[in-house]
This record gives sequence, structure tokens and C-alpha cells, in this order.
Amino acid sequence: MPKIFSEYNITLSCPNDIKDEKKVIESAVEDFNIYIGQTYNIRLRLSHWSTDAYPESGGEPQKLLNKQFIDDSDALICIFWSRFGTPTSSHESGTVEEFENAINSGKQVFIYFCDIPKKISKIDTQQLDKVNDFQRKIEKDKHIFYKSYESIEEFERYIKKDISSYFIKKNNLENDNSKN
Repeated sequence: MPKIFSEYNITLSCPNDIKDEKKVIESAVEDFNIYIGQTYNIRLRLSHWSTDAYPESGGEPQKLLNKQFIDDSDALICIFWSRFGTPTSSHESGTVEEFENAINSGKQVFIYFCDIPKKISKIDTQQLDKVNDFQRKIEKDKHIFYKSYESIEEFERYIKKDISSYFIKKNNLENDNSKN
């Protein structure tokens, strides 16, 4: 007998210095789908512009990416380390634009700041200053909770726990509401 799954779209939003975390998230989503999703009839679908965007015309690049990913996503995973990203026509970076669009649309946003040490010679201090300014801005906002991590292993524990907790709860609430 076929199962009916609730599918949730997650978009990963981050500057291009986030590479190991992308692999961790891909693995966490795959593990969720195999081990947890089967039990709760949930499927997560992860997207990122580097693997899922298609060429499109008719607008600014970031606006087109927002239309392809952010507008239809159920949640956003947003990560910053030492790079803030490339400015768009309306925001300090594409990642910030995606973050703000998701927040303003009432979507779930998982936001993380990486505190893994990096060689000083590899750091663009202007980019890092922008990341630190943004983190301070987030700290002042009483409606946003974020996590910082100091190792990939710590991040892996966070992301597995966070997506599992959130999507199981979301799915249970939606199933309860559909019964009423």
C-alpha cells in the first residue's frame, strides 16, 4: 500500500566559505529521510543555488534565485563563517536577502554562526566585520534564536537535532489540525 508523505523544502543559504557544513546538511537530510521520515511519513528536500538553480532571465539574479528557492521553501538554513557574501541591489548580501525574505514570510529559519578558527591569511577582514555586525544585530532581535558552533562535529549534532525536532513537531501539528 502506498504511503503518503508530507514533503518540506529546505533551502541552504550561505556565502561560499561554507563547504563542510553543506556536506553535513546533505547527510543529515538523507539520514532524516531514511530513519525518521519513514516513521513519520515526512520527506525533506534540500536545495542550494550551487546545485539546484537553473538559468533564467527576466530579472535580477538574486530575485530570480528567491523565486526559484526562497519563495517556495518551508525553511531556511542560514550559515555564516568568515564571509558575508555578495551585495544585491537591495541587501548587504544574497544570504541576508534570503534570510530577511524568509523571516518576513514567517518561514522557519535555522541560523548558525561558525566559530571554527581559520588562518588569518585566509580571512577578508571587511567580510568578517560584516558577519560580526550582522551577528550583533541578530543578538539584539528578541525574535531570533541562533546557535554558534566551534567544530563540524558540534554543527552536525545541532543540525540533526534541530531539523528532526522542528519537522517532527511541524508534521504532528499539521496532522492534528487536519483531524479537526
